[in-house]
Order: sequence, then C-alpha cells, then structure tokens
Amino acid sequence: MSFRRAIGQHLERLLMRHHTVTIAGPQRVGKSTLVRDEFPGYPSINLRSPHRVAQVRAWTPQIADDTSGSLIVDGARNSPQAWQIIKKKFDEGHSDGVLVLVENPPYPISEPIPPYVEVDQDGPARAVLLSATLSEMGPVGTRMLDFHELLFRGGYPACLSADSQVVQFYDALLNDWYRELNREFIGDAFMDRFKQFFHLVARGAGTPLNCSLLGRRVGVSHPQIRRWVDLVLRYYLGHLLPADGDTRGRRTTNTPRLYLWDTGIMCRLLGITQSGEIAAHPARKALMQTWMVSEVRKALLHDGFGGGVSFWLDVRGNHVPLLIRR
Repeated sequence: MSFRRAIGQHLERLLMRHHTVTIAGPQRVGKSTLVRDEFPGYPSINLRSPHRVAQVRAWTPQIADDTSGSLIVDGARNSPQAWQIIKKKFDEGHSDGVLVLVENPPYPISEPIPPYVEVDQDGPARAVLLSATLSEMGPVGTRMLDFHELLFRGGYPACLSADSQVVQFYDALLNDWYRELNREFIGDAFMDRFKQFFHLVARGAGTPLNCSLLGRRVGVSHPQIRRWVDLVLRYYLGHLLPADGDTRGRRTTNTPRLYLWDTGIMCRLLGITQSGEIAAHPARKALMQTWMVSEVRKALLHDGFGGGVSFWLDVRGNHVPLLIRR
C-alpha cells in the first residue's frame, strides 16, 4: 500500500538547509520507500548488500559515479567501515550535493537517544518516520469506517490493504525483533521475561511508568527494567510522554507515561486476532488513548515539531491526557 507520507515536506525543507539528513524509524515502516519516492533522481547504495559493500571498499568506477552528486545510503549500520568510506569521499568532493542516510534501529546503546527532530544549524539534520497517521492514509483510512478496524490494523503500510495478513505481519515483526534482541542484548536466560515485560507494557499503556512494579511482576531488578524500556525507545516501538511542568498551584504527578507508537502492535501483544474483539476487550480504553496520543504526536513529528507535548494530572485525578505547547 503506497501513499505520500507527511514527513516528505519536512524533508524537503531540511534538504534546502543541510548537507546531510538522516531518516530514522522502526523496521518495516517504509523508510527506504519514502526516500526513493521523495528523491527519485538520487542514486542509492544499499549497504545491506555484500556486493555493494565490496564495491565501496574497492571504490569502483560505478561507486565513484553513483557518488558524484546527491546520494541515498541505506543500511549504514550493516557495514560501518563502508559507510565511513562513503562519508569521507562525499565530504571531500561533493559540497554541493546532499546525503540522505536511512538509519535502522537501534540507536547505539553507548550514546544518548537523540531527539526525534534534531536540527544542527551547522551540521546534519535528523528526522524520524513512524507508522502512518489517519490523515496520511487518506482514502485508505477513511474506507475503514469501523474505528476498531483502524486500531487493529495500525499504521504500518503493509497492513492497510483489504487483503493484508495483519496478524501474520505483526507476528513476524515482533519475532524478528525478539530474535535481534536475544542475539544482541538480552540472551536466552532473560528473553521470556522480556516478552512478559513487553506484554505488560501493552496492557498498561498510558499509565505512569512504574519500573519497580514491573520488575516485581517480571522477576527482574529495577535497573533491568530501565534498560528494557530504553531498548523499546531505541527501536522506536514506544515513547515516553512526560508530565507537564506547570503545576498550576496544585500537587501534580511528574512520572512519565509509556505508550506504544502503534495500536496494531499493541493489539497483537494483547492477543487480539480480529477487530471485532476490541469492543468488549478490557484494554479498549487504553487502545483508544494510545491511538489518540500517538496520532497527534506522530503528526507533529512528521511536520518537524519535536517538543512541547505532555500530559497533566493532579493528585485529585483531574486529568488532561495531552497538552501541546508551541
């Protein structure tokens, strides 16, 4: 399923002012498709291809020709050495061109997570593509007259066609992620507990993040839960909504809330296999709030607005689920 992503206009603005622009986001959300559609005249080097990596290392005439102007580089983390070669050659000889880097998660564990929208006036810019909003889906989304169908399918482009295998898609997405986490970060000994933790995150979406409680329920330490939350954020599967700093003279909570970015993933974690199950599901309210918060926040991010989003809650239960300060 193909449609224009709202972030395209933001990217055009960035490329008018910056030499290098990085597009980050979760797996299978359409980053590579986005840059091909937005910049059809740019040559592309996919560093997930061993053949292309070998060409870069040898700096063949074809690679030299491909990098003679503006360029798209996909999969830089798959071959850091080849990426550094490209970057050095590009910086040395192509100051008039632009470099578009498609970045796959996770963001390096050794570095702080950067803002979703990062613009360095004298250096590179960075933007994050997330699953699609209803306004981006256009006619595709409006044909889903049942709101529960919209929640069930989520915003991943592969799930928006009438014949999409939604359950199979999210199963494959989650299983691929679990395998990578198991291999790179968690290991066999804790993998089942991590899955239990992530299911609890889905069931408690929109509630204050309580690492101590999650740790007791899963059977791991508070610091371990903090590390797992960090992984969820680095893979762009979840986000923290901070509490608003304006107390308005009242005692308010300052604990952030953890949301998933996509209700399709949330439905799969909750064991929902068809949209008709949502109406009577205990997590229906959490699903609707997750959709509302993520829908607004994604629309702002895709337009280049990265901050000023929060919630407000006082000790008496007075609640504003989403505040936007521009």
